[in-house]
Amino acid sequence: MMLTSRITQGHRKPSLVSYLSNRFTYLSKEEWLKRIQDHSVLVNNAPSLPDTVLNSGDIVSYDLPEFAEPEADTNYSIVYEDECIMAVDKPGNLLVHKAGRSITKNLVFLLRHCSANPLYASVHAVSRLDRETSGLVLFAKNMDCLRRLHRDFAAGSVAKEYLAVVHNSPREKSMTVDLPIGQDVASAVTYKFAVDAAHGKCARTVIETVSSVGTYALVRARPFTGRTHQIRIHCAAIGTPVVGDKLYGMDEAAYLAWRNDPPGNFHLLEFPRQALHCRTLSFEHPVHRSPLTLNAPLPQDMAALIDKLGLAL
Repeated sequence: MMLTSRITQGHRKPSLVSYLSNRFTYLSKEEWLKRIQDHSVLVNNAPSLPDTVLNSGDIVSYDLPEFAEPEADTNYSIVYEDECIMAVDKPGNLLVHKAGRSITKNLVFLLRHCSANPLYASVHAVSRLDRETSGLVLFAKNMDCLRRLHRDFAAGSVAKEYLAVVHNSPREKSMTVDLPIGQDVASAVTYKFAVDAAHGKCARTVIETVSSVGTYALVRARPFTGRTHQIRIHCAAIGTPVVGDKLYGMDEAAYLAWRNDPPGNFHLLEFPRQALHCRTLSFEHPVHRSPLTLNAPLPQDMAALIDKLGLAL
């Protein structure tokens, strides 16, 4: 498969090897260096040197060798679309952007390169969800709409509502969790975050109990800030971790055992993914400025879990 990337204007002009190793991290700098020296990487359809300086508009091409990407559920659906924006209902095992070895099995790549609609070739994700979180992801079809929506998200004027199945019941029917979140510096997992009163960034989530049975509850979560893993961290912090949340629901030793050998430690999982779904986005249309509310139906796996546990929607 031939992958191409167009260089956009930036404050500095990177070398070819620096650009590739910083943007496409599934290979190390040394591995990219070898591929450049083997003439596997082209700049404007010609072999180049590792220290070739890239300019705005240059096209970098690389013939990607065959390798096994992680399994993913690519059955997304479009729930809303107009001339400016589109909203996609993402399944619960799919990245929004490429990461690691998931080069083609991510939502952005599927829309831009695998869709029959040529207008999707330049869509940009405005919002994002974790790989295992299902539900609404908002896309902009042009840069003007992207900038306007980014401003709205940053201003907190986009209302988001999630449903989650959690262990235990929150101590109050409706509660506001106002706990700052920062990098978990004590963890061996580099991408783990935690409540950090000293150095964390402010994070606020309203959590409302929809129903509860025994040691499980169905909750509605409305985040008012957009910190990484915010709902999952806040649910765990109040003693109600999301069912199936490996990173914040397991102790770290169990999580690392699962991460290093998922098939061999499948028995540790109560549910294959975190039972978290982005159900609703409400915002002003970036062009018309009229109110717009979008919804994504509860996915089949979470609906079956809710039914199995005897919870009520």
